[in-house]
Amino acid sequence: MTKGNIYRVIDLARMFAVHPNTIRLYEKLSYISKAQRSKNGYREFTELHVLQLQICRKIFGYPFTKRAIRKTGDALLHAIAKQDWQMSQRRYEDYIAAIRNEIQLAEQAGKILLDWSNTSNTQDDNTEEKRYNRKEVAEIFGVTVEAVRNWERNGLVHANHCESAKTTYYSEKMLVRFHVIYMLRQAGYSISAIHRSMSDFDHSKETNVVVSLHQPEQDELFSVGDRWLYELRKLENEGIQIPNIINQLITWSKENSQTSTKK
Repeated sequence: MTKGNIYRVIDLARMFAVHPNTIRLYEKLSYISKAQRSKNGYREFTELHVLQLQICRKIFGYPFTKRAIRKTGDALLHAIAKQDWQMSQRRYEDYIAAIRNEIQLAEQAGKILLDWSNTSNTQDDNTEEKRYNRKEVAEIFGVTVEAVRNWERNGLVHANHCESAKTTYYSEKMLVRFHVIYMLRQAGYSISAIHRSMSDFDHSKETNVVVSLHQPEQDELFSVGDRWLYELRKLENEGIQIPNIINQLITWSKENSQTSTKK
């Protein structure tokens, strides 16, 4: 695998089906090694950059939102751009571990949701005594009062209204539901995904509550959070191919180092 072909920005953009500015951005952010310049000032990319871009697209070619995955992906690409192969392999382990940790969280979220849906309807509303206002709920979960209102507006939770005091409150049973919603949000699920699941629960479709998290209606616009577990597993499948590309980069580096020495 020698130095081989020289590529322009437009060549790489076409190869990876991205805008030319995306290639320039990757270089600017040090996700790929700096390209050499021709006599007329144009960037000249090599097979090194092609391999580096393959890794870039495996990391950034799929949508995700969690900061831990983004942070470890950045660190991996920076190590690869520096051609620090030992560090690259360590950063890869951090990256794939971050994805698998999120998968575990998403799976736990689904299990907790299912357990809750199977037991919640057996609770007796008449035994509930403590009431919580919006501010108290917000303090319990470390969110804003506006976030609590937003969950209510979107039909995730249901408030009770005290006519005599003209106040809004949530029951003890609804507080458990808040726990489930908060946990699902932390696991990466979107408001619309949780709404579908809660709607199924409210309509006595307990068996659908987990399925609804990952299967939006076909005519619905949805974020990655609507199929969070599906997207994470897809990202993991792409991620496990990265070590092979790193090995190709190491081979390229050795061969071109030998070529430079001979010259």
